[in-house]
Amino acid sequence: MLKVPVEGATARVTAHFWSEGSALAGTLKNGCDGFELELDIRSTAPATDIARLVRVAEEACYVRNSLLEPVPVALRPLLNGEPLG
Repeated sequence: MLKVPVEGATARVTAHFWSEGSALAGTLKNGCDGFELELDIRSTAPATDIARLVRVAEEACYVRNSLLEPVPVALRPLLNGEPLG
């Protein structure tokens, strides 16, 4: 574990989602063109330590890595606790 003092942090995430077509007509398509993450870290640590901390956190992030290397998604719908169709 890194011993880097952090007094606080604020994250701002911007997602670029898009949608076209109609759900009712069965023509709905949607997706995402990307995400932007701004991370404002408050710390007395040297910038090199913070850069290393950010790099390690980014490499260890399950969500980031799942988005970069897509994985299968399985849907199991239930109706009143029982499998649907």
